[in-house]
Amino acid sequence: MSVPNRSPSSFKSILPGALWGGLVGATVDLCFATSLAMSKGAAALFIPQVIASGILGKAAFDGGVGSAALGVFAHYFIVLVAALIFGLASLRLPALRSKPWIFGPLFGLAIFATMRLVIVPLSNAAPFHTTFSWVLMMDGFVHMFGIGLPIALLARRFGLRE
Repeated sequence: MSVPNRSPSSFKSILPGALWGGLVGATVDLCFATSLAMSKGAAALFIPQVIASGILGKAAFDGGVGSAALGVFAHYFIVLVAALIFGLASLRLPALRSKPWIFGPLFGLAIFATMRLVIVPLSNAAPFHTTFSWVLMMDGFVHMFGIGLPIALLARRFGLRE
């Protein structure tokens, strides 16, 4: 099905794409991170608790399902806000929608950089130690193609409906 060549003109027009893009991106990222952690022997609640530790600090790891639920909520909230930001930006910069294969991955890298360089350091989370190659190859790749690209593709798909 081809996408119409119209541009969204209002906040309301970008909401469905932002919602679906955020849900898909957050799910892909969370599933990837949780699967990887579990393959290395971590419990299923570990990644959501790591996310919750940004709010609760080390207490998140003693909070069981409750802190994991907070982490899942926080993760989806952050990615949904990012998708909404992309949608709002696309109202002013239509190229964001017309070239999702370029701007989606770039947006994913922007999310990655913002999380690593701003949000996590300002949070209560313990410093995350990783190797440089791991950051570039895995986490960066997932942010580019698992978060940014779905956000851009769904902003294009749903944002152009009237």
